[in-house]
Amino acid sequence: MTDPIRPDDTKRRRGFPIRMVGGIVAALALGVGGTYSALTAITDDGPNVVQSGNLAIIDNDGGSVMFNVNNVSSTTPNSVACIKVTNSGTIPYGALHIYADGKTGSSLETDVTMTIERGTGVTDPFPGCTAFTIDPVGGSVFSGSISSIPATYTAGVADNIAAWTPGGARFYRFTLNYSGLANADMGKTAQFIVHWEAHD
Repeated sequence: MTDPIRPDDTKRRRGFPIRMVGGIVAALALGVGGTYSALTAITDDGPNVVQSGNLAIIDNDGGSVMFNVNNVSSTTPNSVACIKVTNSGTIPYGALHIYADGKTGSSLETDVTMTIERGTGVTDPFPGCTAFTIDPVGGSVFSGSISSIPATYTAGVADNIAAWTPGGARFYRFTLNYSGLANADMGKTAQFIVHWEAHD
């Protein structure tokens, strides 16, 4: 025996799928990710760029040396040479140290005195020193034997001046004095390579 179908049951059965389909259509209309406005606005800034500077240093020796002196004795006049050092980069130096390596370790390096002065005004080509004028502040950079000038940047003679901005230049006058030579120095060789090393 089957149960009689009541009128109100038919309405409920017919109405359920209609309401379900209507809900699906509404969800599709809204979109899974929600609604999006048709009006937008944007502002931006870029491309942003950062470029590093160039730290560089040059001198005017043209591949030559300041000194190539033979047969010196205790009566030989002083040897003098000037060299120009320039900040050829785009950023100022935070530190500049002067040092010399390549020494032979001979007694001659102990008995030859070297003086280094910083200044301006040289009118001669390398290694001339005509019109050299020592800087009034800090112009006396080093004075001592060749053997005593430091051989590394860390131990080197600091020569930090405001002039070491890009394009800034200074002349350095080197003077070698031989009056302290003794018999033990005969036939010996002194040698040194001077470095100017700049850091930011």
